[in-house]
Amino acid sequence: MSRTTSFPVIAAMLPLMAWAQATSGSGVISGIVLNDVGTPVSTARVGYTKLAEYSQESDGHLFVRDPGFSRIITAGADGRFVLSGLPAGRYAVCALAAQADQLGSCEWGGGAALELAPNQRVDNYIRRIWEGTALSLRVSDPNRRIAHPDRAGNVIRERRFFIGARVDSGLYRRAELVSTAGTQHVFLLTVPRRWRVRLFIDSELAVTDWLGRRMETRRPTTQEIPPLRSSELTLELRVN
Repeated sequence: MSRTTSFPVIAAMLPLMAWAQATSGSGVISGIVLNDVGTPVSTARVGYTKLAEYSQESDGHLFVRDPGFSRIITAGADGRFVLSGLPAGRYAVCALAAQADQLGSCEWGGGAALELAPNQRVDNYIRRIWEGTALSLRVSDPNRRIAHPDRAGNVIRERRFFIGARVDSGLYRRAELVSTAGTQHVFLLTVPRRWRVRLFIDSELAVTDWLGRRMETRRPTTQEIPPLRSSELTLELRVN
């Protein structure tokens, strides 16, 4: 009895074979999740992503050679984790926050992606979960001067109002607008509790702080939010 081969079946299997090859290997990344003071974080979740890889066609267009993948594991009771069976490539490895007053290691700059060579083993890779403070920014706008972006992201330049925070290292994160009711807008951002933080207001509008002092805009303010011990803080601002 002769054996026949179904070419359509083989063709259909090729993408699956390529995917399996791209998501398996013998590389290893092992490490530990620590908190601000260097204590291991028990059973912390660790997310890791193999970053996509691109190639350039002869006409100059880029195409995805390897889409990468993302997975999440749970560290041990001692905070240690092992990521195994990894193909070569660039990886982002992040400890994930479990509570509202925590910040994951990649939320305020997780460092450069880790480059993993074929069959390479990386040990003692430290990821941190930071204590955070939920910073609520209540902005009074009695003259209704603030204009928020529309669904397409467009906004009137002269009336835009974006606010965020910047730390000494230069890292910046924008606060999220969580509510608008009449003439008050509320923005929310969780900041690292033990880091020095300065507000950054991107606006052409005149803004004063909770003491009535004029605040700088379009650059970090000189009014520093000192390291905090509380899990929540509310600041009042006003657009004049």
